[in-house]
Amino acid sequence: MLKFRGADGQTLQFTDAEEAYAAIRDNVSGGFKVFFIHAKRDIIPILKTWIAALPGDTPTDWDARKAAGQQRHLLAFGDYTNIARAVMGEFLASEALDGTETRLARDTVNSRYIAAHLAALVDKLRLKIRGPSGSSALKTLLDEKTCGAGPYQPLFRKPGANLARVLQAPDAHYFQDLVVTLHDVSDLMKKKQADIVKVPGDKLYGTWFSINDFGKPEYGRRRIEGTEAFRYKGDESDPDRYTLKEHSGFVMAARVQGIPLWAGPSLTTGRLMRMAEWAGASAQEYEALAWGIFAFWNQCYPTSSTWVHRFHEVMDMAVNWGVPFTPFTYPKDIPPNAGALRSRV
Repeated sequence: MLKFRGADGQTLQFTDAEEAYAAIRDNVSGGFKVFFIHAKRDIIPILKTWIAALPGDTPTDWDARKAAGQQRHLLAFGDYTNIARAVMGEFLASEALDGTETRLARDTVNSRYIAAHLAALVDKLRLKIRGPSGSSALKTLLDEKTCGAGPYQPLFRKPGANLARVLQAPDAHYFQDLVVTLHDVSDLMKKKQADIVKVPGDKLYGTWFSINDFGKPEYGRRRIEGTEAFRYKGDESDPDRYTLKEHSGFVMAARVQGIPLWAGPSLTTGRLMRMAEWAGASAQEYEALAWGIFAFWNQCYPTSSTWVHRFHEVMDMAVNWGVPFTPFTYPKDIPPNAGALRSRV
C-alpha cells in the first residue's frame, strides 16, 4: 500500500506503479530526478511491491500476504522527495540484502558455535529466573502448565518446544527455538517484570547522519528518543501507516551508504540485550544473541507478517553492549571468524 498525503490534507492512494512513478519523477529534482529518469526499469518493481502489499496485523492477514508472495509495505508519505529517497534506498541496498546479508544469516542459522552460545544464554536466563531476582510472575515461565506463549512461539516453534521446555533443556533444541524463546521471554517480561528489559538511556544510541556547518556529511552516535525519532506510527485515522521518516538522521545514515533497513533502529534488540545483561551474559553470548536475532528475521521469519530489522539495525543497537560492529560494513564471515570476539566452546 502506497499513499501520498498532500499539503491540503488529502490522501492519494496509488494503485498503479506507472502512475506513482510519473508522479514522483515529476515532483523531484536534482539527483533524485536523474535517478528516476535513468533507473525506471529498477524502480517500477519496487513501487509494484509497495502498492500490492495487503494491510492487517492478524495471522490471517499474514497468511494472505504470504500466499500472494507479498511483503508488508504500508507506506504513507507527505513529501515526494522522501518517497524518492526511500525508493533509491531500496534500490541501492538490494544487492547487499540479497547477497551479503542473506549469506551471513544462512550461515548463522546453521552455526553450531552460535547455537551453543544461545543455549548457554538460555541456561543462564533460566537460573536467573529461578533465583531470588526472578519475580513469582516470572517463575511461571518455567512451568509447562503456566508458561504461556509470546508472539513468536505459536507461529514458529517446533512441535513440543514450548517456552518452559526450551528454558529447562536448551541444549536439546535447535537455533530457531532458542531465538524464539529468548524473544518471547523478553516480550513477556514487559508485563511480568518490566525493569529487566527496560533499555537504559546510556545504551539507547544509534548512528546518526547530519550535515555540518561547512556543508560536509558527518556521522555520530545520538540517543534514540523513542520510535517517533525514526518512523511514523498509525493512528485511528490511518491505522495502516507504518512509514520510516526518511528525513531522520537514523534513517538517512543507512540510506546514504546504501545499507538495507526496514523497520528502523531495533529497540527489540535493545530489550533482548538488556535481558541478557540481567542474566549475566558473556561477551560471546551477547554477540551470538545479536547475530541470532538478525539471522532469525532474515531466514526464519516470513516478511509477509510484519516489518523486520536488517543487519545494520540490529548491530547498531547491539554495539551498545560491546558487540563488535563497524557501521556500513559487513564482516567476511560470522562469529567466531568475523574478526570479532573469538572463543571456543
